[in-house]
Amino acid sequence: LLPDASGRALLDVVLFDDGWAALRNGENASAPQRLEVVVLPVNDRPSFSLPAASVEVPHGELSLSRAGFVRSVAPGGGADEESQHVTFSLVFEEGDAGMFAADPRVARCHEGACSLDLALKPGAEGAAKWRVSLSDDGGAARGGQHLAAPAFFSVRVLAAPPASHAAPRTDLPGLRVADQVLTA
Repeated sequence: LLPDASGRALLDVVLFDDGWAALRNGENASAPQRLEVVVLPVNDRPSFSLPAASVEVPHGELSLSRAGFVRSVAPGGGADEESQHVTFSLVFEEGDAGMFAADPRVARCHEGACSLDLALKPGAEGAAKWRVSLSDDGGAARGGQHLAAPAFFSVRVLAAPPASHAAPRTDLPGLRVADQVLTA
């Protein structure tokens, strides 16, 4: 059988002996018998890849969308599985879940690539690790597999740059604290 093949086939089976046809009036073959072979489809595991295992978010950003973060999204199998629908789920693993205004999500899939959307709370800093899972709606009947192998990524929100505590210089001619240039 070909990989991912399913369907029905009708076969005519004839048995032959090793030459004792003389004992049966010259016949050395049985009458044809019809045999139907049915190969039932089995759902194949969906698949995807994460080209980058981490996302860095600049301090102060409240949202971020990373196009193409998830790639090679496929329901698995051959042509019989192309119409299946896939669903992503993201599960918090470790770190600071409190920096998110909402759980990250995979969205806007097009031609096997999907975006990652993040929503952060104001003042968020820290890191968190997430597990990405993919399932299809093909089910698990007859040993089928509807879950992809999980992948992991981390989100790191960068800390605010240190505040400058230098006092403004007022001893330079031609300068004033209000950022106006004076001519002397």
